[in-house]
Amino acid sequence: LMSRRQSREAAQRLLLTIVNDPTVVTEELVDLHYRMSSLPGAWKGFLRLLRANGNILGQSPRVYRPLRRELRGFSRPTLVLWGERDRIIPPRHADIVLGVIPNAQKRILPGCGHFLMLERADEYAAVLLDFLGATAMDSRRSGS
Repeated sequence: LMSRRQSREAAQRLLLTIVNDPTVVTEELVDLHYRMSSLPGAWKGFLRLLRANGNILGQSPRVYRPLRRELRGFSRPTLVLWGERDRIIPPRHADIVLGVIPNAQKRILPGCGHFLMLERADEYAAVLLDFLGATAMDSRRSGS
């Protein structure tokens, strides 16, 4: 799957591994993914991204260590949204973020994979809007 340019069927299989709810993998989504992965250089770029960020054992320390170091002490309100059944980046990584960013809050959306914004679009939007609304109110109160 990762060694050569994708076929439409391979694009569908890849999308089905990313989501928990297979009903969100529509024909339109498969077509879009396939068209995007067929653009010149797209598949090569995707593979470089995957290889640079990790391997079959997980995310590479050379990627997350600098992120952890740079984010330590980041004080802005931060929302960490994760899919409970994310097989690409497991939900336990959300706790790592919480340990680094002191003003972060976590929401795990049940029954979602990596594409929670597709699998639970309404809930995802509601959580974002609530967070943004609360953050804006807090900013107004504190005068920042």
